[in-house]
Amino acid sequence: MKTPLNKIVRRVIKESLFYTPSDKLKSKIFKLWDKQKSMGIKPKANLALAKSVGLEHYGLLEEWIVEWYGGFDTILEEIKNNYEGRVLTTNDLEDMGIYVGEYDFTFKIVKISEVDRDNSFEIKFQILDGEFFDDGHYYSLLYIDEIPDNIWNEVYTDIRDTIQDMGYKICGKNYSFSPDEIYVELL
Repeated sequence: MKTPLNKIVRRVIKESLFYTPSDKLKSKIFKLWDKQKSMGIKPKANLALAKSVGLEHYGLLEEWIVEWYGGFDTILEEIKNNYEGRVLTTNDLEDMGIYVGEYDFTFKIVKISEVDRDNSFEIKFQILDGEFFDDGHYYSLLYIDEIPDNIWNEVYTDIRDTIQDMGYKICGKNYSFSPDEIYVELL
């Protein structure tokens, strides 16, 4: 028999606001992740694990996995080491499972840095090559000044959102958590 939705919502709210799981549960989860890591398995904070330990959602597990990795600063430093200075293409993004639409460009991640908000960071990038077709014309992404403002605003928003999706994908796939916000800036 299924639980009515309002009961589930009440449990999730209660769990989010009032439930403080025991240190024993947290210790068990950390031991599980330690064991997974020693076996070469990337630890995950997901709904299946949450349900298996009696939680209604995995938000708390996301907090714990950040702590297990050594904190947000440690994760961000690892992301910086793996991605800062790296040159990527839209093909690379598609390989990550990110929709890029009709865009074809190459970009460099120039800088990744923490911002003032908890669990948030900024990606600064530079377009190295690329073009797109719009309204019967090909436009080079290297000559932004030649792109009409009304077209560029939409294109920039699409590109920025794509880079932001990449950041969320990296955090989710590699660290099993979602940052509060990822800011993106074209240099």
